[in-house]
Amino acid sequence: MYVNNFANYSAIYGSIGAVIALMFWLYLTGIILVLGGEINDILYRYYEASKSKHDEVKIAPKTDEAILDDKFNELKETLIDSN
Repeated sequence: MYVNNFANYSAIYGSIGAVIALMFWLYLTGIILVLGGEINDILYRYYEASKSKHDEVKIAPKTDEAILDDKFNELKETLIDSN
């Protein structure tokens, strides 16, 4: 609004208007970049958290009983095969 209405009063005021418009544009661009970075960080943290939750579900550690059952079954198979 300032640039459209008051930029043509004289060369001095036109220059000041151009500087004000440039400063406003740089300020607005900086805010957009910072907000974009914040949104990117939030989405990245959400992605990492969801990825780690899925990994925990897929790779569950075996209990001691399951390990012993596996060893017992291996031993039983080797004894049966050797006879």
